[in-house]
Formats: sequence, C-alpha cells, structure tokens
Amino acid sequence: MRVEKATFGWHLLAARRGDALALHAALQPLLRDCGYAGLALHPCAESTGDDQAWMVLRAAAAEPMPAAWMQRLEDALDLDTGPDTLEYRDARRGLLRRVAWREDDGGSRIEGVLWADARPGGDALLQAALADRPWTGPRLAAFSSAAAAVRDPMVCVCRQVSESQIRAAVRDGADLAALRTRLGCGTVCGSCTPQLLRLVAEPVRA
Repeated sequence: MRVEKATFGWHLLAARRGDALALHAALQPLLRDCGYAGLALHPCAESTGDDQAWMVLRAAAAEPMPAAWMQRLEDALDLDTGPDTLEYRDARRGLLRRVAWREDDGGSRIEGVLWADARPGGDALLQAALADRPWTGPRLAAFSSAAAAVRDPMVCVCRQVSESQIRAAVRDGADLAALRTRLGCGTVCGSCTPQLLRLVAEPVRA
C-alpha cells in the first residue's frame, strides 16, 4: 500500500486543563473543518479528585483557519487574555501563540496553550504543562524557549513518536513496516514517512 504524503501549510496545538467532558464537547465540533485533527485526553500529573484533566487538540490544514473558526476555538478553550496570559498574534499570517498560567501554593503553572503557525510547534510548552512543573524565569521567555529546537524532536506528530524512540527501534532491527506496526508512526497522515525512511537508512549509532 502506498501512503501519499499530506501537505499542510498551517498547524495547531491547543491544550487546556479543565473539565474533560466539557472541553471534549466544546472542541469536538471544530474537528470536521480541518484537514487533519485529533483530540487526546491526558490525566493531570497530580490527581485532583475531580474531573480535571488535560485535553489536547492537534490540527492541520492547507491554509490558516478562518477568523470565525479561531474565535470558536478560543471561546471553547476559555483562555482569558488577562494579566496571567501571554499572547502574540499575527492574523494575516494565521499565527497565534497564547499561554495562560495559574497561581497556586507551589508557584506559577501553565493552565493552557494555544499555538498556531506555519510549522508544528509548542511541544516544549505542552510537555511542561502536562508535567505540571512550576514555571521558572520570566514568562516572556515562553515563546522563545518553545521555538528553540527540541533535543528529542517529535517525528510523528499524529502518534507522538519521537526521534529517540524511532532510533531505538531501528537499533533493534526495525524497518519501515516494523516502525509502523510497533510505534504507529507513519500510519495517519503519512507526512513523516520520508523522515522515517531516512532514519531507517542511516548507519546505526552505538
């Protein structure tokens, strides 16, 4: 079976901590308008004893989504643009970056992330949010740190498979078919297939 590469010129990562059922109900209707979209539920790092969880939306489209769609997304996420929120927006380019924090006894922690750009991004912020790590340093550094190259880049965004996972499987003898079977990478949109082939063809590192 031949997998055709999907080409997307706009990528979205949105994550919000809150009532899991309410977030799912608010975000689900938005998925049908995207070229690719998926929702994932992540438990909070520390059990809160209620329905609080992280809902993560990843989406992509050939072009930036219309302003009306983005407004529906912002309303669904309910990330207030107040003193605990940092935002950068370029509507003409379809670029939007927003991070919201909450304050508790342990310090400042990320409450939500919205990242829309021509290239996938925001994973460093998402990892910090899911780990519920206290934010250290100036908040203005959020976008610069998130835009920096990740030491272990995410090769397959659809299945959340990192380069280190793929290299480990290749060291164990996996070819492209085995990577798809074991890790699931390359089985959704197919855009990572060229990179998977490159990693399989590279000399195995010790």
